[in-house]
Amino acid sequence: MTRTEFEYFVVKRYAMSLPDFITMKKQQEALFDYEIAALVNVSPWQIAKLIH
Repeated sequence: MTRTEFEYFVVKRYAMSLPDFITMKKQQEALFDYEIAALVNVSPWQIAKLIH
């Protein structure tokens, strides 16, 4: 999944931008990268790459 497809999926499914989605999941829900990846069906390294 490309970054553009990933962003589109998050906006469509969760009605928020990708940075907002990741921030919310990391800070408010205290999820790990692999848990966020499981929610959106991508690999954990893609989440880690987006964060850094």
